[in-house]
Amino acid sequence: MSSDTYPGIRCIDDLFTGWRCPRQLAERLTRRAEEFPGSYWLQASPGTYIEKPSGAGSTHQFLEKTRVLNEFRKILRERYPGIVEVYPGPYQDLLDATARESGGSGSGGSKQGHGIQELESATLELLSQWGASPHTEALHGTPDSPEFSESTEPGILNGVMISRGRILFLDLIQRGAYGGLSITLLKAASKVKDGYVREAAWLSQGLTAAGYQVDDVNVLYLNKDYPRNSSEIFSIQRQKKGHKFMKADIAAEVQRIEAALGSPPYRIESIPGCRSSSCPFCGSENPLPGPGDISRLHRSGGLASKLRAQGITRVKDLHLVKPPLKQKIKPYHWIQHQAELQGQEQVKTEALQNFLDGLKWPLYFLDFECYLEALPRWNGVGMWEHVPFLYSAYRMDNPGSRSESGFSPGSPEKVGSYLIEPGEDRRGELADALIRDLGSEGSILVYGIHFEKAVLRRLASLLDTRRKGLEQIIHRLVDLQKPFAEFSVYHPDQGGKISLKTVLPVLTRHGYEDDKVSSGSDAFIGYYYLMHPELPVPESWDPYARYVREDPRRFYREVESYCDTDTYGMAYLVNALINRLKKG
Repeated sequence: MSSDTYPGIRCIDDLFTGWRCPRQLAERLTRRAEEFPGSYWLQASPGTYIEKPSGAGSTHQFLEKTRVLNEFRKILRERYPGIVEVYPGPYQDLLDATARESGGSGSGGSKQGHGIQELESATLELLSQWGASPHTEALHGTPDSPEFSESTEPGILNGVMISRGRILFLDLIQRGAYGGLSITLLKAASKVKDGYVREAAWLSQGLTAAGYQVDDVNVLYLNKDYPRNSSEIFSIQRQKKGHKFMKADIAAEVQRIEAALGSPPYRIESIPGCRSSSCPFCGSENPLPGPGDISRLHRSGGLASKLRAQGITRVKDLHLVKPPLKQKIKPYHWIQHQAELQGQEQVKTEALQNFLDGLKWPLYFLDFECYLEALPRWNGVGMWEHVPFLYSAYRMDNPGSRSESGFSPGSPEKVGSYLIEPGEDRRGELADALIRDLGSEGSILVYGIHFEKAVLRRLASLLDTRRKGLEQIIHRLVDLQKPFAEFSVYHPDQGGKISLKTVLPVLTRHGYEDDKVSSGSDAFIGYYYLMHPELPVPESWDPYARYVREDPRRFYREVESYCDTDTYGMAYLVNALINRLKKG
């Protein structure tokens, strides 16, 4: 280990965390200082060595990334039989964390199982066997050495090195074409992202500072045209000496973060946070604002912060805005302003009437639940593509009526649903049931038309014999979100939001409080847990994984109930809109 290492050792993740919140970074480094020289994975709570992702989406992304990296590992081991692993990777970390929570000790093969010094020593020993050590000019090679795709050099997987206070997590090390090192980043994305430039610079500059020659830094990423069950799972982008990957200036970011932190030990309370209400470190200081706060201005972008700088903190004070900022206020902002100022619902009668007049009865209501994977298991499915596993369909035959006793709303009736259990490819059967259940006449209402239309178009492109029926469904789609997106109806309790989860309980008496599955995230992550029973999920991360896996049938009932709530909820919204017109 280099002599300039200090307890607050940094990794590339620290940079990304630091950009979001210096206080969160200080917490990371303080814990690491207490544990050093322990695990690279930090403790989120006692006995947990992998930092817990926040929310279902982050958990899903982490697990899919782990699955992809494990697949990369298998393919690389097949291609280069002599490849050496310094440690088995994040999949083993997951296994060990899960085993510890179950009372076991894990395999000892993860980063936690080996001290960071031991991992670095193993990496340096392997490099020295190649003839690579600090301050050597180059390895034994020539400019004519084969490139990665043809190389027979085994290489090193998951190496670790420390240079000037930086931890360098080296996914794949091989001999370079010019006698130095060739570094490859393994990524679960389907394209090369800007953040990889910083990471590549972090690695190449760290290795150079340690005295190693770096010939190139490459990114191995998912091939978006990947043919299932082939070895062509990845694409590679090669960057030779002098490319931005190796020369990106990250010194300013590092210096800015270090200036905010000071020196260890860090006093977290003295460091300004990010002030984000969603930040686990700063959120308690910034509770979610009320519906009338200026930050709840609909689709405001950076406008809300500029208004706050003028002293306007409430939507009801929008009339006080000064030029030239006043020209940035949109018509729907003024509707939101009137609702707050008057404390009552706003209705654009003519626009609402036009929307309702355009509906063709009987009305149908449709909602899909979907999952997505980085590595699709079925033919004709792309990477990170939304694949339907459930739909719910309802029908309403009449718009209700008004009498002296009040408004009698139309009554929605369920006409069908279809659930594909994990491990089965029954998209054809789902399409058949959908075509049957939605009939041939009447508008089909969805909430947010782009998502449902994309799912249907994808099914139509894959299922040639059902194409005509699915295209007819697409032509009948109507977006129920339209009157809310256009603020034809707006209630101050919406707080600038127009999602179904917000609008339904505000305009009707119905909501999601009684549902165990109460969001699309709950639906897809639960289904994902059942699709991948081999993936360990620590209990401290998400007890929902165990809940779903211990009784899949219960989950199926609950996810169908949730999908039904979304679907008949749209019918109740139509009744609410009709009632508002009839009142007028």
